[in-house]
Amino acid sequence: MDGEIDLRTADRDVLIGVIIRRQAIIERLEKRIGRLEGRAKSRGSGRMPGLKPEGDRKPDQPKKPRRRGFVRARMTPNHRVEHAVEQCPDCGIQLSGGWTQRAREVIELPQAPVQVTEHVYIARACAQCQRRWVPTTDIVDATRKVAGRAQVELAGTLERIRRSPVVHADETGSRGTDTTATCGPSAPPTSGTSCGEGRGKVVVDEVLGDEFTGALVSDFYAAYHHYDGPKQSASGGLGPPAA
Repeated sequence: MDGEIDLRTADRDVLIGVIIRRQAIIERLEKRIGRLEGRAKSRGSGRMPGLKPEGDRKPDQPKKPRRRGFVRARMTPNHRVEHAVEQCPDCGIQLSGGWTQRAREVIELPQAPVQVTEHVYIARACAQCQRRWVPTTDIVDATRKVAGRAQVELAGTLERIRRSPVVHADETGSRGTDTTATCGPSAPPTSGTSCGEGRGKVVVDEVLGDEFTGALVSDFYAAYHHYDGPKQSASGGLGPPAA
């Protein structure tokens, strides 16, 4: 190999042999380069192989405006309640003035016309300790308030179901929670719907209670087997014997 020859001390014949071999290598490489260049030109581009031609690139698309989530616009309040800390909890001195720290809008729907109350929370600074004080939120939780008012309606619904001669029962899912819904017959005045968390027989007992003695129409799910009254399949077949 030429790499093992010391060209500084080699005689003339050895050097001539090295030159001939390297000249042959150069000729082979030049031919290979020529073939590659010809292949690239035949594809209609003088660019390096693997790069996409300029004509294949898509023109820059205009950026679409970013979609923003829906936000309800604030209404014009017809009543305003200011919340502020009257005394510094640390120092006990009287607080006054202040600035609006935040505001929360409460809409009272049952009233007519609609009563819109803006609760404004005033931040005040203590002149002695220089601490800032904002009153805590004391607005009644709307969900708890609605649930309390629904108890009377729920009790009436359960009473109508338990007095009905026929009850249709089915279990369904609601937002990932299994719920057993028991419905009375479609004809008024005994129609109604009730829900309980879970799919077991305990929920069925809570809805039907001890008062119901009518016909239970269901899909023969195991939770209904323990009912010892008349049972009927939702498709018209007779039910299995009571457990």
